[in-house]
Amino acid sequence: MKESEVGVYPIEDCPTEDFREMLDVIYPTSKQIDIWNVEKMLELSDRFIMPMLTQLCDVFLNDGIKHNFTEIQMLTLADKYNLFLTRTVECAREDSLNCSSTMIIKTEGYGTLTYEMKRFVDARYVKLDVQER
Repeated sequence: MKESEVGVYPIEDCPTEDFREMLDVIYPTSKQIDIWNVEKMLELSDRFIMPMLTQLCDVFLNDGIKHNFTEIQMLTLADKYNLFLTRTVECAREDSLNCSSTMIIKTEGYGTLTYEMKRFVDARYVKLDVQER
């Protein structure tokens, strides 16, 4: 392989800035995960199979003080990137501050969730004993 001879491996379909930011996040004492880069870090951690980075993003998302993602946004990220902690916490919350289960079910984002995530949301819906959808 020509790449191995020169020590350069091209990464297609990944902007240099995004890859550099990912490296800044994963190296010790470097850039923190924030509301501006968490989604991109999840995308790159999934693409490059980096469970440690996925876990850092999962932990960040569960500190509600650091971001203002809506409940459906959190569920969508948890679903798309298989974020166990985020899914568990969001589906266990009974005190939805901004969005009830009925509102989640009525959102456009609900339709994009996988069958498994819809089951989690529906189980919460039933647990809350909501009478109508």
